[in-house]
Amino acid sequence: LLICLIGSAFGYLLFGIGGALWILFLGRIIDGISGGNISTIFAYVADVTVPEERGLYFGRLGAAAGLGFIFGPVIGGFTANLGYNAPLYIAAALTLANVLWGTFFMPESLAPERRSKALKLAQLNPWVQLNKVLAVIDLRWLLLIMFLYFLPFAALQSNIAVLSKEVHGWAPQSISWLFLLIGLESVLVQGLFLKWILPKFGDVVVSVGGLALLLTGYLLIALSVLLHLPILLLIGMAAFGFGDAFSTPALNGLISRRAGPQNQGRVQGGNQSIQALAKVLGPLMGGQVYVLFGPALLYMLGGVAIAVAILIVQQQVRVVERAIGVPSQA
Repeated sequence: LLICLIGSAFGYLLFGIGGALWILFLGRIIDGISGGNISTIFAYVADVTVPEERGLYFGRLGAAAGLGFIFGPVIGGFTANLGYNAPLYIAAALTLANVLWGTFFMPESLAPERRSKALKLAQLNPWVQLNKVLAVIDLRWLLLIMFLYFLPFAALQSNIAVLSKEVHGWAPQSISWLFLLIGLESVLVQGLFLKWILPKFGDVVVSVGGLALLLTGYLLIALSVLLHLPILLLIGMAAFGFGDAFSTPALNGLISRRAGPQNQGRVQGGNQSIQALAKVLGPLMGGQVYVLFGPALLYMLGGVAIAVAILIVQQQVRVVERAIGVPSQA
């Protein structure tokens, strides 16, 4: 985790220095190579919590990220008045502060008996690690759900501002309120509601409920285009935000519980890799569908992807739950 944070800080610093296009690319490449922060943090939390509570704590991580999405753009906007590179220097400084915090105040989470005895060069091959994760059939189904989840999610992130402007005539300031809404929903649900809802209903039921809200959100956004009703876009984004806040920690909880105590880092890394692949393909495919067939079809297809994910959860849940040793809930 500390190595990843140092790489991110150096990447932000280079991007702030700028001066040439190749320096900007180098800064992003360094940050990308050392970009295992999220998967490592999830593995850390899995190490120090009991399996039944991981969805709850993953939700708290999501709430913290939601606060970052709320305050980060505000801080960046104000400090940009000092120069366009000022927010990047602040990002580098905050990341270095995290390095100091981790060095002096965070204990190691992984007990010695759970650590690998040796690290071979071949283990650093990402394809080898991902293949090991995908070789576990139950995990393969769960990771397919995550791929179907994030593929339309990434498409939405890349073009919702364009849709809002082209179809409904919203100004950039109005569009920013949509993302503020999602950030607030994330904080509210993952910071408060999940501690009551997850213990009562379990990861599977909460996952399906969240996915159903996502499906509703995509369809409402498509209807807002077909009917030219901005209110449907607002309601659809609200449903989308609640669906994301409920389903993400619950799905990550299922994946973590299935991984077992010695494979948290590998499985969380594989999970983030699958999400990254979806986030690469989503904007590319979404942009083409948006241009060639229009935004309504794009969001309908997003709804189809989520509907397939719901079916997979319903069909595979008993297999996964038997593997992690809990009674079936679906």
